[in-house]
Amino acid sequence: MNLDRYFIASSYTLLGASFAILSATRQMDGVTLAVFFAALVAGCLIDLGYLPWNVSRRLANGLMVGWLGVALVEWQLFRMSPVVVITHFVLFASALKLLKRKDTRDWLWLYVISFCIVLMSAGMTMGTTFLLLLMVYLLAAISTFIVYEIRRTQQSFLDEVKSQK
Repeated sequence: MNLDRYFIASSYTLLGASFAILSATRQMDGVTLAVFFAALVAGCLIDLGYLPWNVSRRLANGLMVGWLGVALVEWQLFRMSPVVVITHFVLFASALKLLKRKDTRDWLWLYVISFCIVLMSAGMTMGTTFLLLLMVYLLAAISTFIVYEIRRTQQSFLDEVKSQK
């Protein structure tokens, strides 16, 4: 396994662990969980090069603005909890990020969001399952940040070598 594949595997383990923690709360509906899981799998396939699909920045921005209206409807008309509405919004934004080619900044954004999902989940539940999944998340986080830094350093070194030629 080369460094890029390990990086993708480690990153998606981290994202998957935060998603598993959120789903273990049993506060999210099945449709939301299924759609985000599909986005997670599709994002992994895009990053591995098996799926040649990419959401443009303009389309993603338009969808994000449109989702603000959906969030307002969920909150006011359907009387959903603000935590659930915010979680839906965060999952939608993450799904849009997952469905595009990612640069270093996008990966870092996804890592921060995964940590925020873990924090939101901690407020919704506490138990043995949460503790076990939190340990998996922390191990994946350590692995991901180590390989993230190695990859970032390798890319900057290669950019410097190219600029010297």
